[in-house]
Amino acid sequence: MNIQYQTAKRLFLASVLLLVFIRMAPPLSWAQTQFLFTYDAGFQRRALLGEFLSWIFPQGITQENTYVIAALVTLSAVAVLSHYIIKQFSRLQNGGVLLVLFSFSIGLATFIGNTGNLDGMVLVMAIWALAMPKHTFGFVAIAALACAIGAMFHENMLPYFVPLVTFDIWLRNESQPMAQRMMRAAMPLMLTSICVMVLFAYGTHPLAEFDNLIEMLKARSIDFDIRATTLEPVLAIPDGMSGRLDVVWGTADYRFRLIAFAGVGLVFLTGFVGLILQATAHRPMMDRLLGFAVIISPLSLLFIAFDVSRFVAIAWLNAFLVIAVLARIDAEFRNRLNNAFTPVVVIALMVFQSHIALRDLNTQKQYLARFPGVILEQKAWFGRNQQ
Repeated sequence: MNIQYQTAKRLFLASVLLLVFIRMAPPLSWAQTQFLFTYDAGFQRRALLGEFLSWIFPQGITQENTYVIAALVTLSAVAVLSHYIIKQFSRLQNGGVLLVLFSFSIGLATFIGNTGNLDGMVLVMAIWALAMPKHTFGFVAIAALACAIGAMFHENMLPYFVPLVTFDIWLRNESQPMAQRMMRAAMPLMLTSICVMVLFAYGTHPLAEFDNLIEMLKARSIDFDIRATTLEPVLAIPDGMSGRLDVVWGTADYRFRLIAFAGVGLVFLTGFVGLILQATAHRPMMDRLLGFAVIISPLSLLFIAFDVSRFVAIAWLNAFLVIAVLARIDAEFRNRLNNAFTPVVVIALMVFQSHIALRDLNTQKQYLARFPGVILEQKAWFGRNQQ
């Protein structure tokens, strides 16, 4: 099953534009506050974008500025991602239909809905690392550096996309001696891990500095309220104390998100991963295991953070990016993928994805009109009718 690729590109672009129009929203106060982070108080996590912004807006940032910044961050990431996917999927026999399927992606829709989140900067760095050649040590080193810079924007670069870049290097150096191949593939993982360890060791402030940090943020915010809890990740909270956000773990809202959104997302992601594994049956077991690990790596954050839909969405993006990486180097995979994604499979994925929505960070309640968020609405309606 396929459609002419030029037609697919037009449908893809129209669909993505509609997603942007429907799902983009004003940035969450968390994202707005992170735009104010700089290195004025010393080296810290998640401050690279804010440092750049302080050069552009030395007098501070207005709420209108945050809207423009948030839109640019997300739209730039979507544009870079779309260009990469369009180029790589053009190699596939069924690239046209998969391109249209990607425009229906739960992951893409949720990513756009998290407007202004630093994940946008991380994704841009990841696509840059994926797009460059990997046939020399120098290019691999540049890709590894791109990953480390991505971690400076947000340390989630490590579980999000570094395994993907590692996978890409591993596949593209298949002809190299094993020791050299492993060394090259490990470079992004090692360099980014070191960067993240430095960020955690030296990129936090003593809890006693909280008030001073708040005042610095207020001085940078011209006309909008900051969110104090945004500082928690950059504070060294002493042992025995808990942060204000820790209460989230015990809330009914979080339990619903974990069970419903993670559950539904994982069910469909499992089916999608199964199709990819079917198309890679000819490859060595190590390659297949690495591809699987790449896709599920973002889900490791479910054990330490609350943004359930956000992590599931990144895993969905990685599933399509794994296809893009393999499409570039493996002719047999391209043939097998065409057999795995039968017309029934493609139509089923489109149909079910049209009924499903994960919960955006910048909530505008659209998710309550689709499954599984609609459970909350139906439960409230049914409950009223029982009284």
